[in-house]
Amino acid sequence: MIGSSTSMSRRTALGRFASVGLGSVFAGVATAGAGIAIASGSVKAASIFDVVPQWFDAWMSFDPPSSLAPFYSTGGVYEDVAWGAYVLAPDIEGYLRTTLAGLSNFQRYALGSFAVDNFAAVEQTITGANQGLFPGAPFGATFECYAVTLFEFDGNLLTRTVDYYDIAGLLMQMGVWPSWPGNQEPEQDQPEDDCGILCKKSG
Repeated sequence: MIGSSTSMSRRTALGRFASVGLGSVFAGVATAGAGIAIASGSVKAASIFDVVPQWFDAWMSFDPPSSLAPFYSTGGVYEDVAWGAYVLAPDIEGYLRTTLAGLSNFQRYALGSFAVDNFAAVEQTITGANQGLFPGAPFGATFECYAVTLFEFDGNLLTRTVDYYDIAGLLMQMGVWPSWPGNQEPEQDQPEDDCGILCKKSG
């Protein structure tokens, strides 16, 4: 069951992502016993409509790497386009553990999304603080960026997730890269010497 209405179709419910967000549309999914149940490393899910909100919940869990890995099929892939990461299922937990060790307060907040058949896309805000993941950025430097995750689902597991976000903007926030030239104050022309043009005319 999705949301509080038993008569609402899954497509209608997911179509409401954009206006009310994951939390409202999928309220009660995890506690109602529908959708994914993670136990002894196994995942059972009814559809992509069950997977998506619980995948986000897993990011907020006590141990995200171990909570997220079971969502993926044996041949599943976790992709992070900004980092150029293409991680196969057996390595997903280790990859996430290493990555998250370099961050603190990492959160994903769903904003809106759509889904059809076995595919979904979710807009979100990602926030966190650097704890060594970004060389050159101060420890504790915070960031907030817009991101989109694409989901592919087959049977009862994810076959692929792909994260897209603005890595350049994220690095600018932490002072690793200079701001875009359009955001900088234009340089002023300086006279060649202290007295400038007047001295040249008087000479």
